[in-house]
Amino acid sequence: MDKEIAILGGSFNPPHLGHRMLAEKIVSSKSVSKLIIIPINNNPLKVNHKRLDCLSRLVVATFQGIRETKIDWFNFYNKKVAYTIEDLTRLRSVYDIKYKLVLYIGSDLWGSFGEWKKADEIINLAKVVVVERVGWEIDKKRKKANSPNVMRWGIPKISSQELVSKPKDINFWSKYIVNEAFSILDKERREYI
Repeated sequence: MDKEIAILGGSFNPPHLGHRMLAEKIVSSKSVSKLIIIPINNNPLKVNHKRLDCLSRLVVATFQGIRETKIDWFNFYNKKVAYTIEDLTRLRSVYDIKYKLVLYIGSDLWGSFGEWKKADEIINLAKVVVVERVGWEIDKKRKKANSPNVMRWGIPKISSQELVSKPKDINFWSKYIVNEAFSILDKERREYI
């Protein structure tokens, strides 16, 4: 069995329980040697976050304690736009060729995957695994020839954008933010949002 380096990137703005559950499912696979979390601040498809100090603590609190997980901060403090193809190329140069790179993305992103910079090269450089989230099921009729593997792990229907759209609903936030991260947010939520 090939050893895999799993990659989970995103804005994580804010990181939530769905991100944590996904990371735990990924590392539970016997083929995964390491999970690399890549938080980015300069996402070409989203609004950038201004409070990097708070967001970095939230990311650490959300993913702490998950075995074989490393947070790669390369793009987090970088001012230039971050592209997945560049991360994969960089990681391919760091990790021995005996490791297969596996990129995990949510099913909500798969619909726009063809618009990503060098999407065809991404598929050649890494195995792409799409994780279905409740409410964002993949339409089997629209699957393409280069369709990825699809995992159905029951990740809840929650998104960072949904959380940010309800800044004053503390009960809602407390349901979907990992406890350790929520305690940080509870102190800094006004500045964060």
